[in-house]
Amino acid sequence: MTIKDTFSTTIIRQTTVAGRPTAELADGASIQEKWNALRNIRNNIQGADGNLKSGYVSVALNGDQALLGRDNSLFSNRSRKEAGTIVVQMLKDIAGEKLADSTPLNQAIDAYFVASKGQFGTQSFAKIFDRLEAMIDPKYREAVYKSDRLNVSIPLELKVPAQIGQTAKLQLAELSRHIDEPSARYFRRLLNPPQVNIASLSQPANSEAAGAAAPAVAVSQKTVVVGDGDGSIGRIMLAAIRNGQIKLDREGFKQLGEILVAEHRSQNSLGKFQADQTIASKIEDVIGRATFSQGDNKLIFIGDILHDRFSNNKVAMKSLIETLHGQGVVFIKGNHDVYDEVDPSGDLDKAKSKKHQDYRYAEQNGFLSAKGLTKQESDEVVAKCFVNAVFDETNGILYTHNGIEKGPQEGTYATGLGVIAASNPKELADKLNAREYRSDDSVFTSFRPADTAMQMDKLGSIGEWNDRKVIFVHGHDSDAGVLGNVVNVNARADKDFCPASAELG
Repeated sequence: MTIKDTFSTTIIRQTTVAGRPTAELADGASIQEKWNALRNIRNNIQGADGNLKSGYVSVALNGDQALLGRDNSLFSNRSRKEAGTIVVQMLKDIAGEKLADSTPLNQAIDAYFVASKGQFGTQSFAKIFDRLEAMIDPKYREAVYKSDRLNVSIPLELKVPAQIGQTAKLQLAELSRHIDEPSARYFRRLLNPPQVNIASLSQPANSEAAGAAAPAVAVSQKTVVVGDGDGSIGRIMLAAIRNGQIKLDREGFKQLGEILVAEHRSQNSLGKFQADQTIASKIEDVIGRATFSQGDNKLIFIGDILHDRFSNNKVAMKSLIETLHGQGVVFIKGNHDVYDEVDPSGDLDKAKSKKHQDYRYAEQNGFLSAKGLTKQESDEVVAKCFVNAVFDETNGILYTHNGIEKGPQEGTYATGLGVIAASNPKELADKLNAREYRSDDSVFTSFRPADTAMQMDKLGSIGEWNDRKVIFVHGHDSDAGVLGNVVNVNARADKDFCPASAELG
């Protein structure tokens, strides 16, 4: 739907003030219509590069073309203030309808509106919209911070998830002092994972079981699953802090904030980030300041932790994995957790094959890390701390890195570790965990089944457990999201490396 279609005459009506054509908010516009219109503006002002387009809301309403004015569609050429006023009113109407106390948000809206001289710039609008969205819709709940430009005070509950423990809240509030807003947005899905209701996904597998009770899941049984780690030690720590497994002091948060910001800004300079000795030293300092505990809920990392595009200090990562594993954190092996034969110093001239001498390939596999691991060290931590699959028998959830799909013969299933014969998901997980993977085996990397291939009607008996649908959780391919009984937490949300996660309960 275009911006013009969204802003139908039910939302905005044309009028005349002092002989000049203008527009105003229509009386009959519903809250949902207003929300859809604002959501459309927010989508429109986000560029393909992930950055916000500059300008005013009035221009953003039609992308790069000023629909407002040209073609005399909604506003006149001189009506930036009218456009801003209408958007402000819609924001306040929604806040008044959806929030128990809309005063703090309304104050922030007014402050931004005044600062932009009544014209409402796209940057200001995005910040306010994201804060409102975080308050009223758990699906889009995000980490939100003070404006670096206007110093508008935002309530604590907008910065951190409402559903986590008080200690973790205070920890994340401290981190918010040391991370900029673009980086906070980039990591938002680790702070506020989408809430996935197990009972709604594991519907009865057949009509006879249609009236069966949904599996009971207590709060203490919730599982937080984090998608592809991409070698990022910052992601591992952030997820563990959010879930209560790690606590830091103030200096530790300062250093971690700098690491997270550096990762976010390194999208086009991965090799430089990997080789940065200053980052490597900060990582060591942060881990040295951390204290560890069991955490609030079960925490599972879906893979690609050791040798990937954001691998800077693999020595420190190995230590962190071993410590978290001792606290009950689960690590599932991905293709980037298998050592690839290259000198750990990152000297591409010593690489075994021409493929490894390609700089882009080196970046994608963490060959340029400031501190690397030997093959023996890498193999040791993988053997000690990683598994190929996890099957939660209580809730019927199968966790793998790649996902699965039906195999070439009846009763067989294709996986990232080859074709396996199995009669149920537990047997499949057991057989997966008995298999090994070699760095010269391309199956692990190239196997990328579609989420549609993991629906129960495509898998047969493997998709059923205790008369209910099996929930398949995986990463590795496509964008994060939920489709039927499949939860995809691949770190490719928003078409970048933005990390993804989900909370199942």
